[in-house]
Amino acid sequence: TKDMVRGKGRLGIYFLEQGHGVRNSDVTYDREYSAISMATKEDFDLDKILDNVKLIHISGVTPALSKNLYDISIDFIKAAKERGILVSYDSNYRSKLWSLEEARSFMLEVLPYVDIAFLGILDFINILEYKPQEEKNYEAKLADFYKELFEKLVLVFGGFVFWVFFLGRPSKGVGRLTWSRPPVHSDHFPAPQAHSTMPRSVTK
Repeated sequence: TKDMVRGKGRLGIYFLEQGHGVRNSDVTYDREYSAISMATKEDFDLDKILDNVKLIHISGVTPALSKNLYDISIDFIKAAKERGILVSYDSNYRSKLWSLEEARSFMLEVLPYVDIAFLGILDFINILEYKPQEEKNYEAKLADFYKELFEKLVLVFGGFVFWVFFLGRPSKGVGRLTWSRPPVHSDHFPAPQAHSTMPRSVTK
């Protein structure tokens, strides 16, 4: 616990009302005045936190909790990249915590620094405002979205070390889309491959 940062406030919690039948589950967040939501940049020593670190992971929930955490998350990601540390980012969008516009602003700022991204098809459609080709199936749409995003970032920022994208379907398990550093020109862009890593059904 020597590396834990302690501040004012309390532990944030949330309440899950389990769905049943046609009624969806519902979550109620109780995060106002939690210690993490009131954290400031002065609470964190980035040099100490990132010392001898090879990979960091950021959840989209964190920057959604406060303006301070929004800025801290961006500084944290940029500081990691300056030190050659891999950055993993999970959108994990929660509409009760921030708006699509706020999530879009954050995602567009941090994606150029991200090495490993976890984005679902709704992240592309609702946050990044990508337009799906309706005649394609789920996996094909998501593969197209990742290809488009990856290509845009390669053309603008010069490429990445390695990206792994996971996709999920409620009853079809989890798949994986993987690219390594491609040539900049789109004519040579590698075709994405989808692999089922959990083919069994996950629902009854």
